[in-house]
Amino acid sequence: CEAGKESRIVITASNFPRVRGRVVDEAGDPIMGAKISWNTEKIPGMPKELFTNEAGKYVIERITANSHAGIFASASGYGQRMDQVELKLGDDLELEDLVLLTAQSKVAGRIIDPQGNPVAHAKVFAEGYLQPPRGVGGESDALGRFELSGLVDRWFWITASVPTSDSTSRRYKTRAKAGMTDVVL
Repeated sequence: CEAGKESRIVITASNFPRVRGRVVDEAGDPIMGAKISWNTEKIPGMPKELFTNEAGKYVIERITANSHAGIFASASGYGQRMDQVELKLGDDLELEDLVLLTAQSKVAGRIIDPQGNPVAHAKVFAEGYLQPPRGVGGESDALGRFELSGLVDRWFWITASVPTSDSTSRRYKTRAKAGMTDVVL
């Protein structure tokens, strides 16, 4: 290297783990365009998400080695699924199909206080394992009624945030299933 001249060193890494798989619905049909993401350390220049092809298949070409990774799949109109894998240098893993459940169920009811009075304008949010990745939210009306749709017909958590007189809010959380009514705070 000559003095005053810029030098450049390029280091390339090979032998990254590779993860392959497929995303399907409950009938085993492929889901095209499902989002695949993972929770390992980001490799510079490499994406942290990709989408399945028309056959529902995906390939993560480079992912951080020597780690445990959650591989997540989600798609519009479906819940989310995750597979936990251990990654080592040189691995070429073919995962079992990630089956996404249809998110067509709803929960409706009333937010009521312990005395049975309706709670108006409570922020209501449902989330949980197998549910859509960002959850489903809404607000109770003047009679405390709410309806949340786009849920997988499984158990989930409902959180209600209730405004208080001192401009703060109180949060309540309970377990529920699609079709249930009346969330008591």
